[in-house]
Amino acid sequence: MRDARTQIQTALDSLVRETREVAVLARRVESSQVLTNELLDEQRQVSAKIDEREKRERARQLNNSGVMSYHQGSYDASVERFKQATDLDPSLAEAFNNLGLSYTEMGRDEEASVAFQRALELDPAAAHVYNNLGYLYYRKGDLTHAVEMYQRAIQRGADTSSAYTNLANAFYRLKRVDQAVAAWRRALEIDPANHKAAAALERLGLESRPS
Repeated sequence: MRDARTQIQTALDSLVRETREVAVLARRVESSQVLTNELLDEQRQVSAKIDEREKRERARQLNNSGVMSYHQGSYDASVERFKQATDLDPSLAEAFNNLGLSYTEMGRDEEASVAFQRALELDPAAAHVYNNLGYLYYRKGDLTHAVEMYQRAIQRGADTSSAYTNLANAFYRLKRVDQAVAAWRRALEIDPANHKAAAALERLGLESRPS
């Protein structure tokens, strides 16, 4: 009987040891799986960042290619490039602005307006986009909105001779002559070689500076 009890106890002790060993092994396997999953997640994140960076770089390349087509007068090609760029990088405000410029040259004013507005949503401080949108309104005859856009451009840093010339032209068509004259003179203060502003004042028989 004692031998049987001893054998049973020995078997139980062995079973307990094996159970403990299995538990330890299971914890090690679980820990290894957690570490593997963490490494895989990290690898996926790094890969996603690389893909995103490559997309942004490709978008910039397409935007640059579109600019070349734009300056060559190939507006269909430039639109295609700018749209590809914005598809790859929907945050690329510059490409939306350039898309708006291409549409403007093609007379597709509504699409140009949408593109400019999207550029401003992405970069509200982009003064040149307000200037471009102002020209679009000016060409459509919406002079009040044109003035508003030109003024916003100037307020946001487009304190350029061309911006003031554009503003003056809109003021003049609105018969706000005094404001137009002031804006043309400001344009010439910034750039004395601005022939458009000088010619406008000359047509009115005025000097570039008040006497």
